[in-house]
Amino acid sequence: MCATLKASGIQASGVQASRVQASGVQAGVHVSGALGLGVVGEDYAWVLQGAPEDTWWGEDESSDAACEAGRLKDAVEGLLLVSSYGRSPGDTPSDSGMTYDEFVSAVSMEAQPVSDLAGQTFDAVWALGLALRNAQRVWASAPGGPGGPAPRLHHFNYTRRDMAMEFLRQTALLNFTGVSAGGHTPVSRRVCVLRVVTVRADAFMAITSLAALGMLVAVLCLAFNLHYRRLKYIKLSSPRLNNMAAVGCVLVYAAVILLGVDHATLPAGASAPFAAVCTARVYLLSAGFSLAFGSMFTKTYRVHRIFTMSHGCTIGTKKKLLQDTQLMSLVGALLLLDVMLVTLWAVVDPMSRHLHNLTMEISPSDRGVVYQTQVEVCKSQHTETWLGALYVYKGLLLVVGLYMAWETRRVKIPALNDSHYIGLSVYFVVVCSGLSVVLASLLWQRVTLAYVCSTALILASTTATLCLLFLPKLHALQTGAADPVGQSMGLRLMCNTRRFAVDEFEEQRYRAQVQNKVYRRELAALTAEAARLELQLEGPSVAVSSASVSAVRAAPPDCGFCQKTSGGG
Repeated sequence: MCATLKASGIQASGVQASRVQASGVQAGVHVSGALGLGVVGEDYAWVLQGAPEDTWWGEDESSDAACEAGRLKDAVEGLLLVSSYGRSPGDTPSDSGMTYDEFVSAVSMEAQPVSDLAGQTFDAVWALGLALRNAQRVWASAPGGPGGPAPRLHHFNYTRRDMAMEFLRQTALLNFTGVSAGGHTPVSRRVCVLRVVTVRADAFMAITSLAALGMLVAVLCLAFNLHYRRLKYIKLSSPRLNNMAAVGCVLVYAAVILLGVDHATLPAGASAPFAAVCTARVYLLSAGFSLAFGSMFTKTYRVHRIFTMSHGCTIGTKKKLLQDTQLMSLVGALLLLDVMLVTLWAVVDPMSRHLHNLTMEISPSDRGVVYQTQVEVCKSQHTETWLGALYVYKGLLLVVGLYMAWETRRVKIPALNDSHYIGLSVYFVVVCSGLSVVLASLLWQRVTLAYVCSTALILASTTATLCLLFLPKLHALQTGAADPVGQSMGLRLMCNTRRFAVDEFEEQRYRAQVQNKVYRRELAALTAEAARLELQLEGPSVAVSSASVSAVRAAPPDCGFCQKTSGGG
């Protein structure tokens, strides 16, 4: 007959999992009883003390005559055996200063056998010592009562119930890491803790400081340009366009600061301010790019139009020159397009704060805790579409600007158009903008690295634009180069007529001769044309040799001086 156990209560209560503190033969007795009551099988789970090498379910003495060995083996299907691990996992030292391996080595050096319970024994003695020490500290700090002074350890005897209770209380309060355990109770399931990754504070402060310094430099450049705007060298370099470029750089620097504003900077749980920051980033970056790069773009466009569309000395060349107001209107059109596009984005498909889950990480200090790392991003329903439109628009602007800078690369009249420095700035902006977009797309999961790389490229291109636009002008003023056009070409430019003159008398005489020849040829052509028209008015019978008239008209003017003066490119 199967051994009897208290499984009838389990059967009656409907419990489907039970833990029994027994091992070996006693474990077999309990399983045999469960088998007799029918509380085994797929619907029940039994947890017993034991180890994988245990085979008691195959031994005849583990059950009485009524329980067959085959049925007992079927009964232990799905059985869970639990045993003590006996050592601290990992290389974390215990409070005694030793790891489990160091403890085993120390015991082995004493030529003592190391049993499976050696670690637990050592920890038990360590716990006893800690409890005694803590009790002594409590008694040492306690004032004496009516019954006399507080007790000490040397006052203990087996009749001192008060001291025994204090020992028990201190033992219950113990929490230490021993050589036989990790100091943490295993959990049935891990606790998931959400952790939002933000930009490191030191990186944010460093980039913000650089951006603030850049804003200060841009303001100083703007003040410099306004103060010397009536100087010929500054006036001929389109100072109003340079002012717009400086303002654009200030906006870009401000956008760099906003790129580092995130969950750690804004108030906790504030979603509306974060959405406003997202929109402000796009506004500032787009508008700053249009003002800074658009100003260089329009100046390069004017140079390109002058030196690639003007062939020879023609009367209509002056009409092809673009005034500053026209170029500023073009920059304003670019800025207006930015404002309209971003505003449409903000109204139709507003951005908000979204969290992207990254790979889970197990806590190194507590394996029962799992961190779900999250990255916050600015996102709307159709973010890719809006960004694609902006990238295409800005990309086309970069490509056209790059083309015109390459076409005018040999023009060397710094005060007239800054073409050489503008070309270098355009190249630098194109490279940095492309790298910034690529790195931001590849490194978005590594928040701090992506922020540092993207902002560093933006700061580099913006600062290069300021330096290439304003440092040559500052250098010219410091060195006293009042007329860089004359220095580069041996000529002097008169601002009121935009015509070239030379300082040497012989050059002036040569110019007068050339102009005299040009005017004479033009006068002869006009006289021949007038004669032909008069003959036509007199009647059809009068014949005029059209070949001679054409020969006079076809004589090209001598443009040697014009080529000398306008051939800077």
